[in-house]
Amino acid sequence: MKVSRAKTKREVVVPALREYVASRERRRILEMFGSDVIDPNYDYKAARAGEAR
Repeated sequence: MKVSRAKTKREVVVPALREYVASRERRRILEMFGSDVIDPNYDYKAARAGEAR
């Protein structure tokens, strides 16, 4: 609580839990690379422009 200058435990715990969940989600996404879920050659710019791959 001293580091965050929070006045209540809730002001410390809620952001910490949100960061924990976000961190786990980032890790899960990174683990998908190398699997067949995400194509490393996917061209998102072409997809946005409506061009076929």
